[in-house]
Amino acid sequence: MIRETPGLWRGKEGQKQFGRGCLDKADRLEKDAVDTGFPELNALLPTGGWPLRSIVEIQVACWGNGELQPLLPFIAKLTANQSRVAMVAPPYTPYAPALMQHSVQLPQLIVVDVVPEKSKANTRGRRLTRHKGLQSARYSRAKDIWWAAEKLLRHEECGMVLAWPLRPDAAQVRRLQLAADASNSIGVVFQSGKTEDTPVGLRLQVERCADGVTVRLLKSRYGWRQHGEVVLPNSAFGGDRYSRDSAQTECLG
Repeated sequence: MIRETPGLWRGKEGQKQFGRGCLDKADRLEKDAVDTGFPELNALLPTGGWPLRSIVEIQVACWGNGELQPLLPFIAKLTANQSRVAMVAPPYTPYAPALMQHSVQLPQLIVVDVVPEKSKANTRGRRLTRHKGLQSARYSRAKDIWWAAEKLLRHEECGMVLAWPLRPDAAQVRRLQLAADASNSIGVVFQSGKTEDTPVGLRLQVERCADGVTVRLLKSRYGWRQHGEVVLPNSAFGGDRYSRDSAQTECLG
């Protein structure tokens, strides 16, 4: 029975099973995944899409390097279906007009900010954005990022939680995994700069390139369908309408 567990780390055995056409088990795993909105990304991911009840880690060299782009179609789909999507401690203010152009329904988006304790009095009540419909809340301690992400993952109305913790924490990632496993949600943890290994089920590296955004598969607990990377073209994101010069990069202003 243990060998049939989808989340079981299989090491080289998993690479042989999924890399050489063990379609029966791969198909079974696909039932626990959702479409990313990009056929080429679905082909790269061993589950055929974003794995449900799992924590996904996305690594970037620096913020604003394309980290949100692979997630936007699924975020739009969730919010269109009246499911909540939470952003916990994003490094920049979410840019509402760009999110709307990606068909994200702002009333279903929750933003949780974290500010230094000493500046709590000066920022109390200030919203992350003035665009109507975008909900926000503030917490004053960095450790509250993990707490808020865990609580939101356990909430039945929240379909996806995106978190930008200040530093990696293996113990907290395990708590998030337990929270995601107890619900039908997906958690995404972002890391920037020098990164550390954490017990996530799926780790991707995202960076901008001349043709769009490159997504590399670095780690998979679900085996390997294929090695390498895929490029999601600029046309998928509306081209130059989301350039840095127009203050719409990554939908984070």
